[in-house]
Amino acid sequence: MPLRALRARDIVRKLERAGFEVEQLTNWGFPFTRALTNLERRMMGSDEGGSAGSRSLVRLLLRPASLVFRLNAAFEPLLSFADAGVGYVVLARRVEQPQPALLAA
Repeated sequence: MPLRALRARDIVRKLERAGFEVEQLTNWGFPFTRALTNLERRMMGSDEGGSAGSRSLVRLLLRPASLVFRLNAAFEPLLSFADAGVGYVVLARRVEQPQPALLAA
């Protein structure tokens, strides 16, 4: 199944059409997460899931990477303007629509 990359403005437009107001949209995953994602995809094999050996190696390498992920959580928001990450985090709220007044019988 092909992946469809959405741009930030597309996400905002879709949410607004669905009745939401976007309060904050942040690009997430640059530079560390993008690099680790690309490395994992190469090691695992893009579609076939990779060999058992490559999966074990990925697990071995990703264990110490938890420290990188913790540092990443503090560092990546500073680079969210780059719009080069692996996805978006959106904070949105449903816009309240005025309810029609009920007529007294």
